Amino acid sequence: MILARPVPSRRFGFLVFDGCGFLANRDHLLQACFDGNLYTLLMIETDDLFRDHEKRRALAETLRSSPLHLTVPAFCIAKDGRCEMLWVSPRLRRIGIASQLVRELGITWTTLQLGGSEDFWRYHGLGSV
Repeated sequence: MILARPVPSRRFGFLVFDGCGFLANRDHLLQACFDGNLYTLLMIETDDLFRDHEKRRALAETLRSSPLHLTVPAFCIAKDGRCEMLWVSPRLRRIGIASQLVRELGITWTTLQLGGSEDFWRYHGLGSV
Protein backbone atom coordinates (compact mmCIF):
# COMPACT_ATOMS: atom_id res chain seq x y z
CA MET A 1 0.00 0.00 0.00
CA ILE A 2 1.32 3.46 -0.91
CA LEU A 3 -0.02 6.57 0.82
CA ALA A 4 0.64 10.31 0.59
CA ARG A 5 2.36 11.65 3.69
CA PRO A 6 4.16 14.86 4.66
CA VAL A 7 7.89 14.66 4.07
CA PRO A 8 9.75 14.49 7.38
CA SER A 9 12.62 16.99 7.41
CA ARG A 10 15.14 14.15 7.81
CA ARG A 11 14.04 12.75 4.41
CA PHE A 12 14.16 16.09 2.59
CA GLY A 13 17.57 15.42 1.05
CA PHE A 14 16.35 12.65 -1.24
CA LEU A 15 14.16 15.17 -3.08
CA VAL A 16 16.92 17.68 -3.66
CA PHE A 17 19.46 15.13 -4.80
CA ASP A 18 17.33 12.66 -6.79
CA GLY A 19 17.45 14.72 -9.95
CA CYS A 20 14.18 16.57 -9.45
CA GLY A 21 15.50 19.61 -11.32
CA PHE A 22 14.19 22.00 -8.68
CA LEU A 23 17.54 22.80 -7.08
CA ALA A 24 16.96 26.51 -7.73
CA ASN A 25 13.78 26.17 -5.65
CA ARG A 26 15.48 24.38 -2.79
CA ASP A 27 14.61 27.12 -0.27
CA HIS A 28 10.93 26.98 -1.28
CA LEU A 29 10.96 23.17 -0.96
CA LEU A 30 12.63 23.33 2.44
CA GLN A 31 10.14 25.92 3.70
CA ALA A 32 7.23 23.77 2.46
CA CYS A 33 8.78 20.81 4.28
CA PHE A 34 9.02 22.74 7.56
CA ASP A 35 5.48 24.10 7.10
CA GLY A 36 4.11 20.57 6.58
CA ASN A 37 3.02 21.28 2.98
CA LEU A 38 5.54 19.05 1.19
CA TYR A 39 4.18 15.56 0.52
CA THR A 40 5.53 12.36 -0.94
CA LEU A 41 4.30 8.79 -1.28
CA LEU A 42 5.50 6.27 1.26
CA MET A 43 5.20 2.53 0.93
CA ILE A 44 3.38 1.23 3.99
CA GLU A 45 4.87 -2.02 5.20
CA THR A 46 2.74 -5.15 5.03
CA ASP A 47 3.45 -8.45 6.77
CA ASP A 48 4.45 -9.91 3.41
CA LEU A 49 6.88 -7.08 2.73
CA PHE A 50 8.26 -7.33 6.27
CA ARG A 51 9.03 -11.03 5.83
CA ASP A 52 10.22 -10.93 2.21
CA HIS A 53 13.62 -9.25 2.41
CA GLU A 54 14.33 -9.86 -1.28
CA LYS A 55 11.13 -8.09 -2.33
CA ARG A 56 11.97 -5.18 -0.01
CA ARG A 57 15.48 -4.94 -1.45
CA ALA A 58 14.15 -5.03 -5.03
CA LEU A 59 11.61 -2.31 -4.26
CA ALA A 60 14.29 -0.17 -2.63
CA GLU A 61 16.48 -0.60 -5.69
CA THR A 62 13.65 0.36 -8.05
CA LEU A 63 12.74 3.39 -5.96
CA ARG A 64 16.40 4.20 -5.24
CA SER A 65 15.38 4.42 -1.63
CA SER A 66 16.44 2.87 1.64
CA PRO A 67 15.01 -0.60 2.35
CA LEU A 68 14.10 0.77 5.79
CA HIS A 69 12.10 3.75 4.47
CA LEU A 70 10.55 2.98 1.07
CA THR A 71 9.89 6.47 -0.29
CA VAL A 72 8.67 7.02 -3.85
CA PRO A 73 10.82 9.65 -5.62
CA ALA A 74 7.98 12.11 -6.09
CA PHE A 75 6.68 15.17 -4.26
CA CYS A 76 3.92 17.71 -4.22
CA ILE A 77 3.74 21.06 -2.47
CA ALA A 78 0.06 21.36 -1.61
CA LYS A 79 -2.00 23.61 0.62
CA ASP A 80 -5.77 24.11 0.80
CA GLY A 81 -6.38 22.19 -2.43
CA ARG A 82 -3.76 24.17 -4.36
CA CYS A 83 -0.77 22.49 -5.99
CA GLU A 84 2.29 24.73 -6.13
CA MET A 85 4.74 22.14 -7.41
CA LEU A 86 4.45 18.50 -8.47
CA TRP A 87 7.28 16.23 -9.53
CA VAL A 88 7.75 12.51 -10.20
CA SER A 89 11.05 10.91 -11.13
CA PRO A 90 11.14 10.44 -14.94
CA ARG A 91 11.75 6.70 -14.55
CA LEU A 92 8.43 6.32 -12.68
CA ARG A 93 6.17 8.60 -14.71
CA ARG A 94 2.93 7.54 -16.41
CA ILE A 95 2.08 4.83 -13.87
CA GLY A 96 -0.29 6.87 -11.66
CA ILE A 97 2.01 8.28 -9.00
CA ALA A 98 1.21 11.95 -9.68
CA SER A 99 -2.47 11.10 -10.05
CA GLN A 100 -2.45 9.43 -6.64
CA LEU A 101 -0.89 12.54 -5.08
CA VAL A 102 -3.51 14.77 -6.74
CA ARG A 103 -6.38 12.56 -5.50
CA GLU A 104 -5.12 11.97 -1.97
CA LEU A 105 -4.19 15.60 -1.38
CA GLY A 106 -7.50 16.87 -2.74
CA ILE A 107 -5.88 19.10 -5.37
CA THR A 108 -8.50 21.30 -7.05
CA TRP A 109 -6.28 23.88 -8.77
CA THR A 110 -2.67 24.67 -9.61
CA THR A 111 -0.63 27.85 -9.40
CA LEU A 112 1.62 26.93 -12.32
CA GLN A 113 1.66 24.25 -14.97
CA LEU A 114 5.01 23.57 -16.53
CA GLY A 115 5.23 23.08 -20.26
CA GLY A 116 4.49 19.49 -21.18
CA SER A 117 2.22 18.86 -18.21
CA GLU A 118 -0.95 20.37 -19.68
CA ASP A 119 -2.41 17.00 -20.73
CA PHE A 120 -1.95 15.64 -17.20
CA TRP A 121 -3.80 18.57 -15.63
CA ARG A 122 -6.50 18.51 -18.31
CA TYR A 123 -7.01 14.78 -17.62
CA HIS A 124 -7.72 15.68 -13.98
CA GLY A 125 -9.94 18.60 -15.01
CA LEU A 126 -7.69 21.13 -13.31
CA GLY A 127 -6.60 24.51 -14.55
CA SER A 128 -4.07 26.97 -13.26
CA VAL A 129 -4.76 30.35 -11.74
